[in-house]
Amino acid sequence: MNELSVVLNTIEKALNTSIDSLVGFQEFQEQVRLELAPLMANTPSGQNMFFLSSAFDSMKCLLEVEIEENRRLSVSHQKAKQLVEKDAFGPVLAMRLQDLSNVDAAVHDGDFSRYVTGLLSNQLDIDLTDFDMIYEKGNWGGWCLRLEKFDRLFTQIAEKIPATHPLAPTMGLTINMLNSIHVWCEEQRRIQVAIDVLSQPQEYSGPDYGSFLRLELLELRRKLVRLPREEEE
Repeated sequence: MNELSVVLNTIEKALNTSIDSLVGFQEFQEQVRLELAPLMANTPSGQNMFFLSSAFDSMKCLLEVEIEENRRLSVSHQKAKQLVEKDAFGPVLAMRLQDLSNVDAAVHDGDFSRYVTGLLSNQLDIDLTDFDMIYEKGNWGGWCLRLEKFDRLFTQIAEKIPATHPLAPTMGLTINMLNSIHVWCEEQRRIQVAIDVLSQPQEYSGPDYGSFLRLELLELRRKLVRLPREEEE
């Protein structure tokens, strides 16, 4: 039974590491969605922002399933551990061990672990303090910086999730959408910069040659999308 206790301790460690990663991931994606809410609500329909919103919805549901199964397996593990400590052999212990057999197998797979609901083979080191970074509001440059950061963090997480995991396709869609929206925001940033430069008064003597830029400015302003409104802190 000593060997069995060692196995159960290894399973316990894997389940605890997984729940920390899953809960951290859940908090992370919820925070990202909250920060991008003004952008998702105000971006023109041509940017297909609903795909990103749907990806967040799917990710939330998938994570809830993983977390719920992890907690169920943890209860099963605790019961098995108590039965072993009390030297209780029989069908009850056998049932608990059978329930945990896939977790044990996945742990021994190493880095290329098979998929088991509620278990992550790699720990996700998610630092929520990254959100403490302050972005200047009221310009497209701030949105570009935020999207770059989210894309980087999601990519780092995706690299630790096996391709066979149910979260993998949703992660891929999220990253692609973040890239696409970043390209669009960067275009808006460049348009705003161009408007600011062309609108800036110049020191000169003689006729006001700036009037020749009026049509160009009108066209640029037509292309510029109104900035999403954010709550002031």
